[in-house]
Amino acid sequence: MGLDNGLICKNAPRTKEFKPLMDEYHEHTIEICYWRKCWDFRNEIIEAGLGIGCDDRRWEENDTTSLENFYLQIPQLEAFRDILAKYTDPEYVAEHNEDSIWNDDKIIPIMQDNLDRLDYFISLMKQSPGLKVWFYDSY
Repeated sequence: MGLDNGLICKNAPRTKEFKPLMDEYHEHTIEICYWRKCWDFRNEIIEAGLGIGCDDRRWEENDTTSLENFYLQIPQLEAFRDILAKYTDPEYVAEHNEDSIWNDDKIIPIMQDNLDRLDYFISLMKQSPGLKVWFYDSY
């Protein structure tokens, strides 16, 4: 079961639109979403088939060739977004955040920030075909 999970894109152009999402230490890298030890959320992603190929497999930062078959396209990112949005709803979180290191009042702002970043990225992805995004699940 993964400790760190997220969505990452490593071929984003270095344009002003993408700059707010860029990692300053890794050129062309965007970690769109990140969460740690939120297993209920992670399990929903896996059960929805959005983490296919990532379960029971360690993500290696320098080995992206094995990920070719696991890139997420816009429809999958929108499905991912729908699950993420549920974790910004206090009522949903109260019922579904039992298996996490974060208490309810801490996880909601984390997921809201992730949701905002994902919404922005999806809008950019619609204008920039060819971006390669995948879900990673580290141990």
